[in-house]
Amino acid sequence: KGYEDIVDACSQAWNSFISCTKRVVKMCSREWAKVTEL
Repeated sequence: KGYEDIVDACSQAWNSFISCTKRVVKMCSREWAKVTEL
């Protein structure tokens, strides 16, 4: 497998993740994921 296969797999995984709004909200609302200061 080459670079394009890796990019395709990552794109599929990302699209699967963002397709479920509840999963995104749950993952991004965890204490360790909160960014309050830069």
